[in-house]
Amino acid sequence: MVALSLAVDFVSTIGKSDISWTIEARDVELLHADVRKATQQMISPVLFENSTLEKLLVGAGVDAKATPKLAYLLGMWAGAGSNDCISYSVNPSDTELLDRIRECGEALELDTSTMESSNCDDVTVSLRNKSAGANLGTNNIIQSAIDKIGVRGEDGTKAIPSSLARESILVRENFLAGLIDADGHVSKSAGASATITTVYPSVRDGLAKLVRSLGIHASISVEPVHAAQGVRPRESYSVLISGGDEGALASVLSKCSLSRNTMSAPTSAVSRTAQPASFEITKVDAAEYYGVTLADDTDHQFLLSNLALVHNCGERGNEMSEVLMDFPQLTTEVDGRHEPIMQRTTLIANTSNMPVAAREASIYTGITVS
Repeated sequence: MVALSLAVDFVSTIGKSDISWTIEARDVELLHADVRKATQQMISPVLFENSTLEKLLVGAGVDAKATPKLAYLLGMWAGAGSNDCISYSVNPSDTELLDRIRECGEALELDTSTMESSNCDDVTVSLRNKSAGANLGTNNIIQSAIDKIGVRGEDGTKAIPSSLARESILVRENFLAGLIDADGHVSKSAGASATITTVYPSVRDGLAKLVRSLGIHASISVEPVHAAQGVRPRESYSVLISGGDEGALASVLSKCSLSRNTMSAPTSAVSRTAQPASFEITKVDAAEYYGVTLADDTDHQFLLSNLALVHNCGERGNEMSEVLMDFPQLTTEVDGRHEPIMQRTTLIANTSNMPVAAREASIYTGITVS
């Protein structure tokens, strides 16, 4: 009883807030199983905003203001679209969703047609070029976007590309809203959350990255899918979207069409903060990417990436020219494929004919970037 009393007294002195700590990758395996299970990494939101989708739209002669509508339809396609053509399976009672699809189609200068499905109670909504007539397979801006940004993977299955996490926040939110309307379930009790289920690992991983890029928490659970005898069973993945700043998820749900999914838009600026995520670490053999290998007993093992920074301070200009000409031609073999070294390399240079102060400044630039 004395030992129990001492233990209770000790526990009462321990704070209940999370413990923030830094651990080297090589030491993770030394953690106790319970500590390892409770250890998560913090993933920061991506505040950088690219405009790849907008440029694609403008290049096709469509108004850039329609970019969020294209993003919404892409999200819907990732959730409930047909691989054969740009069509969506929709419950006819979801008139809000049908109207939203038509509105987005008109903004993208596409014709919309609706027909009853032959094998279910849903209706099929198809979008095609106005000049395509009855040929639903003719390429349009949605199909081009699906293929160019990678919403359809190399194996033909659906995917959410990692590049989407660097698109504009408005594009990310609309894509996610379309996915939730197509294949999600929203709970508004005791803090809003949304759940999206998929059988595609590429959708699972891309969705988690997309959600976290907005400063929203994402967790993944796995459920086995019962298959017929003789058929290889598949796994189903549920991605739970919750937490983060309350306004971050509300901002996404405010862009949904279905009233059961919609929430009021936040009235103040959305605060996007780092979110915790579980992680796995797998030890791999030393890679001969650059001929640099760290010994197991070195104290410089925080390097977990395959990227390299080459800093050239005071080099001759003609030597730097040779580097810029030769590096793009060099490749390294990774997992049986040849990868250009320049994809993994950042060059920072300040040639010898530059002022001393400029050369010195480039040193700090190299340190900062690395």
